[in-house]
This record gives sequence, structure tokens and C-alpha cells, in this order.
Amino acid sequence: MLGPVRYEAVSADDDAAGKSSAEALREAISALGLEKSEAVVLASREMLELRTIQVPRMEAEELPDIIRYQAQRQFAQINENWVVDFVMLPDRPADEMQTALVAALNPVHMSAIETACRAAQVELQHVAMEPLEIARFGVETGQIPRQGVALAACLSETQAEIVLYRDGRVILVRGTRLPHDTDQRDKALRSEITRTMVAAGPLLDGAPVAGALLMAHPLLAENAQSAIAEVVGITPQVIDPSSLLSAEVAGISPDALIRTAGHRVVALAGAGAFMAASPDTKIDFKHPKRRPPKRQNRTRIALAATAALLLVIAGGSWWYSENSRLNEELADLEAQIESKQGLLETAQKRVAELREIDKFLQGSPNFLAELAYVAERIPPADKVLISAPRMNTTSDGIGIMAMNIAADSAATISQFEESLRDEHHIVKGSNYEQLDEPDGLYKWIANERVAIHDRGWKLVQQLTGPGAAPPAGKAGQSPPPGAPEPAPSSAASSPAEEQTRSAVNDADTSQASQQPTTDDTSAGSSADGSPATEQSDTDVPPANETQPPAAPIPDENKRASSETESGSAA
Repeated sequence: MLGPVRYEAVSADDDAAGKSSAEALREAISALGLEKSEAVVLASREMLELRTIQVPRMEAEELPDIIRYQAQRQFAQINENWVVDFVMLPDRPADEMQTALVAALNPVHMSAIETACRAAQVELQHVAMEPLEIARFGVETGQIPRQGVALAACLSETQAEIVLYRDGRVILVRGTRLPHDTDQRDKALRSEITRTMVAAGPLLDGAPVAGALLMAHPLLAENAQSAIAEVVGITPQVIDPSSLLSAEVAGISPDALIRTAGHRVVALAGAGAFMAASPDTKIDFKHPKRRPPKRQNRTRIALAATAALLLVIAGGSWWYSENSRLNEELADLEAQIESKQGLLETAQKRVAELREIDKFLQGSPNFLAELAYVAERIPPADKVLISAPRMNTTSDGIGIMAMNIAADSAATISQFEESLRDEHHIVKGSNYEQLDEPDGLYKWIANERVAIHDRGWKLVQQLTGPGAAPPAGKAGQSPPPGAPEPAPSSAASSPAEEQTRSAVNDADTSQASQQPTTDDTSAGSSADGSPATEQSDTDVPPANETQPPAAPIPDENKRASSETESGSAA
């Protein structure tokens, strides 16, 4: 039972006189002589953000940080300054997630509560959540069964708090505003209880409601009792909140108080057991749940420090002895390197000479083989005629073949160019012209240039490869005249070949940054794509450059000459 308490409200006249709710509280505390006492304040539903949040299963000490993070993401208005606390709802082992009832209090309201308590000269100990204390009242008074599903509803004229229990533990809390009209109030209560049962469906697993409790003024409970029975299928027990007041308070006139604030009276009664309740069952905004501080074990720390010191000493001793040994080995190796410096310089010189020879051979195609390549692929003599062939090699190893051709048609010129193109030959034509007077079978003339890439002899590859033998060339390809025979693949190599091969392998790493590498596909071309040394009226692009699309060749019936850019389209 609550003791004699003076209830004062702040009216419009009080506001006009400058009297605040904090001043009214201070006057009531002073009248009761409760200065310097400890206080538990209940935060009403209007002051809170309340929601259930699902989180993964984890250690209990990690829950406060995770739930606060999820609340900041899922709640509409809160930020890092809001006070957040929670209670875990009954666990269901079959679920992958666990559910928490999370409440957040605006820091403005928290500051107002603390200011009012200081003005009333009471020590604020706890700030509880009003709906949860209503739920606690039903359990602590034994009105809610400890087994099965139960429902409790606490009503005033304008407010309804609905709590759903399972095995004596809260699984759902809902609140709603009620209209003043009696018929509309009963209809709104019935709808809210129905929504509550639907929302709790996954948590009930089809279990029926085994008990119901209604806390309201008798005038309100008369119709609400039948509305609850209609939804849950069981008639609730009724408790009049005025029965919770002492005789002195009840004699003052509790009717208006119970009709307008009956849910607050029930919450105050439930808060009487707040101090003795388990921390897992209460929300306290004054002391919200936080990650527990890490425990410091001084003995363990001392032992760890001693072990670390011994480890440092042992490590220092080992480092000194190891460093001395390595210094001796370094001095010995430096002496060996100095004694072998002459051999290294000789090997490097031989490798450089070998690479110069290889570079020359790679960039020197066999033009006899190239002429055979051309002869085997071009259209027959009655369609095309070659004259004035010219051959040269650029300083960077690109072979150039230039020639004049006469053909019986523009299509034959396109066939001529296409027949010579492959990954090693780039063909570019220019000065296409249709003769006013055909020369026998030939009505068209043009200048053609063929750039030859990667058709030389790869000496180093053949000498250094395992069991190296010259790769099978394409039709008509052979080593340059006078080139040495490739090294045999058998083990019976001459001492000179073995020495050369060993020198190349040993010096590859040290020469990588000193010997430049020739890029056969791009060498010998200037910025505009022309060969470096060959002088001609046309340019041959490097091997890795895409040829521009061919300009259209004039119609055979048009007796005029035109000059186009690079070759014809396939």
C-alpha cells in the first residue's frame, strides 16, 4: 500500500503565476518531510522511444554496445546523447537471433528529472520505465501466473498500457492513447489488444492465453472486461487502483486521480519492488547497462612483466652473440666477393657481348626467306606484278620490304595485302592509282611496304634453354646465312658452350638493371610510327599499333587517281 501522498498538478493558473512542476514537487516533498531521501522516478511512455530489436547471439558483456549501435540505426530520432537501456526477452533456442526490449530517454527529459530532484533536495537513485513497472506489479502480486501465457491491461480515461507475459516474463509491451468517448474507447481497446496478440504470434507458438488481469477504475473496467474477454477468450480479473492507496489518501477523493492517472498509480506500486528486482528484469536510465570494465589481475600482470623482462634479457644476449657471429660471416663473405670481383667483371663483359650479338640476330630477318614467303602467298602473276623490291633493316631490328605492284583490279590489291598479313608482317599500302591506259592485264598500281617483326634468330634463347634447339620456323624461315649451328640438346656440350651458358645464367640477375631489353614489336619507330632509318614516301606502323581503317579505293570505271591512307579492310 502507498503511504499518504499529496498529489499536486500544475494548472493554467499555476503556470500564469510562474509555478512549475519542479516547484510543485519540491513543495510536496517538503510537506512530507522527505528531504535528503532517495528517489526512484518513473519515466512515462510519452518521454520514451520503445522498440524490440533482434541481435545475433553473443557474449552477455558485448550486448550493451551492440544494442546501442542497433538502436541508433533503427530508432527514428535518437543520437549518441540519448540514454539507452534494455531487457532481454525470453530466449527461444530454436531462433538464430535473440530479442531485446530497448528503451531510449531523451537527454532533455533526463536533465529535467535531475534538476527537479536537486530542487526538491532528494537524491536521484533510479529512473525506471513506467510500462515495465506496471508489468512488474502483476508478477510481484501473484496476479499473473508463472506458467503459460498471460495478458495484463492498465487503463485510464486516455491511456492504455498492455503487457503480454510468458512463464512470468514480459515478452511484449504496448501502449496507446484512448478517445474520451466511451464507445470509441472500448472499440480502440479491442483493436489494440487484437494487434498485440497478432504481433506476439511468433513468440507464443500457438499457446492460448491462460490468465488475464485488468487494472482500471470500476467505471472503465465494466466495458473493458468484456472487450478483453472477447479477444483473448478468458475473463480478466479486475483490480481497482484506488485499492492500492492508503485510507488517508483514499479519503481525499481518489476517483478523479484513478480515472486520469490510474496507470501511474499501478506503476508506482510496481516500482516498490524495483530495488530488489534482478538487473536482468529492469530498465534503469540512471544506471543503464554497459560493457563491464576489464578486470585487472595484479598477480598476473606482475608475472607477465617479469616474464617480459626475462625475455628481453635473453633476447638481448642472443642478439649480441648472433650479431657477432653474423659480423664475422659478413667480413668473410666480403673478402670472398673482393677476390672474385675480377671473375664477375669478365662474366659480365661476355654476357654483354652475347646480348649484343643476340640483339643483332633477332633484328636481322632472312630476306630470301621473306621473298619466298611473299611469293607463296600473293595472287597469281596474271593478277598482280611486283617490281623494284627494296629491302632494309632499321637500327632497332625491324625488317622493311618496299615494292611497287601492278594489279588487274582494286580487289586484287586488297587480296595481295591481306595474304601477307600475320602476327609478324604488317602491310601498308599507299598511292593507289587506276591507270588511264591499262598496261596489258594490269589496270591499277600501288606502293606496298611490309614491316617484319620477330623473324630473326634467337641465339640466347637457344643457348640458355634446357635442351635448347632452334624453334620450328614458319614456311621459308631459317637462321641467317653464316649463323652458328644451335647448341645440341645432348649432354655432350663443348667446354666453351658450357662456360658461356653458365656465365649467362649467373649474371642474369646482376645485369638486369644494366642491360637494356629490346622490344622487337615497338623498336625502330618514331613518334609518328615511321621507321627509324628507312627512307620512303610511306610509313610502316609498329607491330603493336592498330592500323587505321582503309580509305575507299576509287571505282574502276572512274578514270582518276586517288591516294589513300593505310591498307584495305578485310
